[in-house]
Amino acid sequence: MVKAFLGKTYQLDKNENMEAFLNAYGVDAAMKEAAAKLKPTTTLTESGGVYTQVTAAGDRKVTTSFKLGEEFDETTLDGKKAKTTVTQKSDDTLLQVQKFPDGKVVNMEKKFTADALTVTITLGNITAKRIYKAI
Repeated sequence: MVKAFLGKTYQLDKNENMEAFLNAYGVDAAMKEAAAKLKPTTTLTESGGVYTQVTAAGDRKVTTSFKLGEEFDETTLDGKKAKTTVTQKSDDTLLQVQKFPDGKVVNMEKKFTADALTVTITLGNITAKRIYKAI
């Protein structure tokens, strides 16, 4: 169950196909260069049915709170606004769907284990992975 991984902090270890995703997402060259150097951390907690994800990268920190299955307004780490819904796909996996005003839809499947968090990101026909290690 995802609750078994609450409070655990994960740090980005490696990316797969992120440049293609960032191109499709519309990230400029300077932001791509900065993103390549960062090793963000993420922590998920829960209290009273409200989940909170804290993601920190460099001098930026984004805190997002949500209830499973309920759409909410999200500001991404790069400042973009999205209508987002998070659902539990399985005992160890959350599915996050971000809908942006420009019509883009990003799906993030977050699979938790004791040692790692694997985030599979899909935008159109582009799929990338971000692999985090527990710290």
